[in-house]
Amino acid sequence: MIPAPYSTHQYPGRLRDCQRSVVIDLNALIDQAVAVGWDRREVIMALVDLLDAEATDADGLLRTMARYMGQPTRSVA
Repeated sequence: MIPAPYSTHQYPGRLRDCQRSVVIDLNALIDQAVAVGWDRREVIMALVDLLDAEATDADGLLRTMARYMGQPTRSVA
């Protein structure tokens, strides 16, 4: 489970806290992909490519991921 931020407001270190919060689940996702046959480096490169392509547009990232997964699109707004 991903922990919530310490505050709903911006604070120093919030981005770092977010990274720490998601890294365990992200590593688990990578491990799952590796377990079914993908190479770890390949999985990480795919994630970097997805995130880099849509870094300034969270809705665009979600749409891209939904297309890949065949899932309905959900807005972050």
